[in-house]
Amino acid sequence: MLAVLAVVLFVLFPDRGWDGLDGDERARTQQLLSREAAAIAGHETDVRCDARGEAVGVVQHADGVAEVGGRLAFLTPSICYRLHRLAFEDDEGAFSQTARALAVLAHEAWHLRGESDEGVTNCYAFQSGIGLGRRLGLSEETAAGMMRQQLADNATFARSAPEYLVPGECRNGGELDLDRGTSRFP
Repeated sequence: MLAVLAVVLFVLFPDRGWDGLDGDERARTQQLLSREAAAIAGHETDVRCDARGEAVGVVQHADGVAEVGGRLAFLTPSICYRLHRLAFEDDEGAFSQTARALAVLAHEAWHLRGESDEGVTNCYAFQSGIGLGRRLGLSEETAAGMMRQQLADNATFARSAPEYLVPGECRNGGELDLDRGTSRFP
């Protein structure tokens, strides 16, 4: 009986993702993501959710892209939608998906700040992703756990794109540690 009810609800109320949000909700989300990217980049930014797939997505094998030192970044609709659900619907979602979405936004924001090295950018993104997660509604513990998971998975993911591998100095007390005053990393 519950299975039938679940199917009926799924058919009647499908989750249409980013495309299912009205224009005002999409605009509100992009404004929030732009503010959050600006907090990391140190200057005004414009984060757009690339619903047409013109800048990011399947063809480019990327969840985001940004102008190094610029103000414009594009994220895939799935990344934007996951962050929308977290920020506006208090939906943490699947741990790894939310962790990835936070890391992608933080990563692109570091490019906007001017960092061009992909591995260094990842290192900084995993660290600043904790504060980003907190501002979007996660607990400190959950946000830190998500970024630790992203750091732990980095070597595996970087096998197909070695330039994204974090350098050895991406560690507690290392040259790339953004907060050497604490013993926690990221």
